[in-house]
Amino acid sequence: MKVEDLIRDDSTLGSPPVVVTQLRGVIARKNSSADDIAKVIMSDGPLSARLLKLANSAMFGFPGKIDDVGYAVTLIGTKQVYSLAMATAIIDQFQGVDTGPFHAEAFWEHSLAVACAGHALAKVGGHNDREGVFLTGILHDLGRLAMMVEATEPMIVALHRSRKSNEPLSRSEAAVFNFDHTQAAKMLLERWALPPAVVQPVVRHHRPGADQACCLLHLADALVHGLAIGHSGEICIPPLQESSWKQANIKTEALKHAAAETEITYGLLRRELHGKPAVAA
Repeated sequence: MKVEDLIRDDSTLGSPPVVVTQLRGVIARKNSSADDIAKVIMSDGPLSARLLKLANSAMFGFPGKIDDVGYAVTLIGTKQVYSLAMATAIIDQFQGVDTGPFHAEAFWEHSLAVACAGHALAKVGGHNDREGVFLTGILHDLGRLAMMVEATEPMIVALHRSRKSNEPLSRSEAAVFNFDHTQAAKMLLERWALPPAVVQPVVRHHRPGADQACCLLHLADALVHGLAIGHSGEICIPPLQESSWKQANIKTEALKHAAAETEITYGLLRRELHGKPAVAA
């Protein structure tokens, strides 16, 4: 199979969720306001409810009750709103993708936790684009979901092969498909017209090189595997590129703080977005 055969225009994942496309268009306009963004969000009832719930949660700690979506957008920020919209829309679109050893709920727990870990690591490392790292965390294993949705049987073969041989799932994916989930993600996210600043960390999160954004996502993924929050079908802790700590400016003494913040933020977001107890890894 070629990766081009997996991600087609008529496939389930061939285009991003509608509300995400609309939000991206409004945010890209130079003269757009918080009210313009709010109008798009309010066209999606569940998203509006979740945004207001988050704005009133302990995660943000804003004083007083917030019941206006436009005001919530102003307080939370457009980048964070876009990331949360992407997260909730994709979660809703692919709930119940449970086949064999793959569980959608645990998959999204892992993705959400990696987003929170990336944000926490970016904070302790002094990086400005924390929301960008959060978004790449949400999307980092989306290629694996695409493989499960669009090529279920071969993906189950890869999952069982990984467990039987105790090898990284990406290696089993490559053996079965001739490509792995990072290459599937590249095709998918480029089809969705997401910018290189989002696509590249997702594609390179197992092999980050010297790029800071890639290293942050690589470390966030490793941290969440260590914390055992959710899982994306992977049974092995992915190999860690030791130089990533220096490239991302993460000091050893800051890691404990980042891990604690990850667990707190993840717990709050998990409760507000899903309202369900976490699935054990």
